[in-house]
Amino acid sequence: MIVSMKKTLILLALLGMTQTYAQVDHDCLKEAQAKKTLSDCLKKKVKDKKGPQVHHSKKGDVTALSKAVILKRNDSGQAHILTGDQTQLKNPIATFWDEENQEILVVEENGEILIYTDFLLGNVAPKRKVVNHELSGAKDIVVTKKGLIVLNPLTQRILVFDKLANSRALPGKRNDEVKRVIDLPSQGKFIAIAALGDDSFLILSDKGNVLRLGPTGPVQVAKVQGAYDLSYSEEGDQKSLIVQTPEGPQTITLP
Repeated sequence: MIVSMKKTLILLALLGMTQTYAQVDHDCLKEAQAKKTLSDCLKKKVKDKKGPQVHHSKKGDVTALSKAVILKRNDSGQAHILTGDQTQLKNPIATFWDEENQEILVVEENGEILIYTDFLLGNVAPKRKVVNHELSGAKDIVVTKKGLIVLNPLTQRILVFDKLANSRALPGKRNDEVKRVIDLPSQGKFIAIAALGDDSFLILSDKGNVLRLGPTGPVQVAKVQGAYDLSYSEEGDQKSLIVQTPEGPQTITLP
């Protein structure tokens, strides 16, 4: 009886701790939503996130947390929080800010892609949703003029969907099939992807190898120890690869 009571007390204590942590997260998000700025308790959470969970762009950053996505704009310094039961967010693992079309794209752990309007955040439902069995294992996403580009290390493929892909359209108008498949090279497990403007991609392996994947096949362009994410920037004639590392970002000029 005494042992049973001890087990019950321990279980109740653990449940209480879980509820406390959940409440802290809820309070952090609520405070940030009200003030449109990152509260102190959220700043560390955002800072600790790495890889595809964070997308850096000219306009700001998008960060995925548990059941929430934070959009921080550079122009106003404001932080906008996407969270709540209507968002359908569960465990987002990758984000992308499609500035041209004013959309935030989120890859869930189960492979679903949720798409939101970037000026309508809060507890709002996704405007579109992409569900396809080929997305199981998806790790990263980018948007180009060619469509939605998804990196799937599990199947060693890059999947290309229509830019307006949607599984929630009216019957007969669903648009969620894979339009194109690109097999990944065998030089390791790839964890991040960035798109170039010439129908080619930069892909990053877990060993720090950066490959350019184009019509002529893979070409290694850099090797950065400890790299966990990458992006591409083009300013006039200047083409740059930005690689994220634990020591900070490294910029590599591309030919």
